[in-house]
Amino acid sequence: MTDHSNSSNDGAFVQSSYSSKQENCLKSIQTLEVEKEKIRASLELVNTKLEMQNSLLEQYNENKKLFDENTKLSTNLDILNSDLIKYKKENELNLGEMNVLIEKKKAIDQADILKIEHKRVYDLYTIQQTEFKDMKIQNENLASENKKLKLDFENLQEENKNVC
Repeated sequence: MTDHSNSSNDGAFVQSSYSSKQENCLKSIQTLEVEKEKIRASLELVNTKLEMQNSLLEQYNENKKLFDENTKLSTNLDILNSDLIKYKKENELNLGEMNVLIEKKKAIDQADILKIEHKRVYDLYTIQQTEFKDMKIQNENLASENKKLKLDFENLQEENKNVC
């Protein structure tokens, strides 16, 4: 019986060893499952971080593009402001020149008015000169006639004295 008992003991030992190995395998599988879950969670975290980094990189690229566009717009705005200042200065110069031209036009208009007034006064002067000459001639004629009448009156008085 010893052989049999040994064989039975060996079978129990093998059975016990098999159970122990099976238990160890189950523990290893459970440990591996836990490790697998940890790795899967880590992978998810890494993927999430990678997605976030990609999103941040896309946002950075978009922001860089916007920054570059803003820089161009800012440069264009500076150029436009510079042009605006230049045009304002030109406009002020043009307004100054226009005011000078307006004053010259007023002076020319005033000169034209004065020329017209001068011609009117000159024409009136010429008419009055002519009238004055005519009056002078009339006065000379009247003076001459008055002289003649005076002589005639004196002659008549002389005759009247002589007749009386």
